[in-house]
Amino acid sequence: MIGLLIGWIVGILFFFVILYNVIQAAIDNSKLAKDVRTLKKLLSGTDKEDISDESDDATYADCPSCGHRVALNGTDCSECGLRLG
Repeated sequence: MIGLLIGWIVGILFFFVILYNVIQAAIDNSKLAKDVRTLKKLLSGTDKEDISDESDDATYADCPSCGHRVALNGTDCSECGLRLG
């Protein structure tokens, strides 16, 4: 009886560990996660050389709040007023 209960608990824990890893892998590999990492690098000013921007002008990024294009050296988004930096 106790062995069966322990087996169920181990099985449930194993299931949730696998479920967590599947969800985490899906999130880490999504386009949204890549875009967020790119925006974070752009707005923090690190690794500017490693970022491949799809547009011709790499001095702009999208505002993380509204998506409006903002200059990398800008302090505020002109569309929504979000403070950058």
